[in-house]
Amino acid sequence: MHAPRSSRAGHSVTVTAPGADLIADSKVIASLGEDSSSADRCGTVLPVIVGDGTTLFCAFGQGPDGHTNPAPVRWVLEFEPMETDLADKGEWRLSKYIRQIGVPAGSTVYPAVVRSSSSGETLLIEWSAVVPGSHVQGVRRGELSYRGSNWTFTPLPAPAIFATSDPPAVAW
Repeated sequence: MHAPRSSRAGHSVTVTAPGADLIADSKVIASLGEDSSSADRCGTVLPVIVGDGTTLFCAFGQGPDGHTNPAPVRWVLEFEPMETDLADKGEWRLSKYIRQIGVPAGSTVYPAVVRSSSSGETLLIEWSAVVPGSHVQGVRRGELSYRGSNWTFTPLPAPAIFATSDPPAVAW
């Protein structure tokens, strides 16, 4: 994957074709905005392109819902697939996954898609809630599996000790 300096884009390159210019021999998968801090396409700077290049997953967090202490505030997390330029419009079929969570008032929530299977039918996702003063309140990680027309979330056992970056980062 290579991007021109003025924009960020995912590219697909056929490695069996003859040629010496990666840009000329590649096809744009998705344009991700003008620079590395851009949130044009996803509303986030951390999208994940599935292995077959047909889908781009974006994570969104919306909240809080207006409640104040001592009641938790509600955040809505959304993990949304978006078609790319390589998608076959007739086969692009994944739906978004929405989850509501309660966190302490004043918190900020960071959702992320960490990894995708080649088809996009299995995702590793995470979210963390950071309370004022940069204290991590909680981190959740899990596997999303798409079967039929529904997503199933399975929490992964992992200690909440290392999501202190902004946004959080983890590897499996």
